[in-house]
Amino acid sequence: MPKFYLFDARISYNRSTIKIQSDLEYDTLTPLTKDSILVENNTFTVDKGKKWFDIIEFADSTFFAISENVKELFEREKFTGWGCFPIVIKGHEDKNYYAFYVDAIVGEFTNSEAQLEDSDVKIEFDLSTYKGTDFFSNKGTLLTACTERVKKIIEKNKFTNVEFEEY
Repeated sequence: MPKFYLFDARISYNRSTIKIQSDLEYDTLTPLTKDSILVENNTFTVDKGKKWFDIIEFADSTFFAISENVKELFEREKFTGWGCFPIVIKGHEDKNYYAFYVDAIVGEFTNSEAQLEDSDVKIEFDLSTYKGTDFFSNKGTLLTACTERVKKIIEKNKFTNVEFEEY
């Protein structure tokens, strides 16, 4: 069975990490897609923080943006199951970031105890719904999961503000 990892962009540990806020209200509980309202209305402001990292969180959701370096690596490595669109961060137009989204969806969790926030139970889903992509999300969730290949390449490149947890 392949190894999967949760791809977590929320590990700032009080390091004054930049968090951004969209200038437009949007549904934070609906996954981002290439058709998201934020594609056309892509202006953000810095909500808090001072330090720029390779991956920065949206202040109001589990979504995140990736730096141009991360985007270029993902494209060079031909990672699949993801997409992105450019965003503009007011007052920081020299910074090139892209809102990241997952476009590969696998089946729902098959073990309900894994859904509990403090659960040590590994997530399970019907593997027949997995089509071999490097990134994916479970149906009905906003989780970002990735393959071991993604994890190793990101760690090798020492990208900041990302953590992996075995899936």
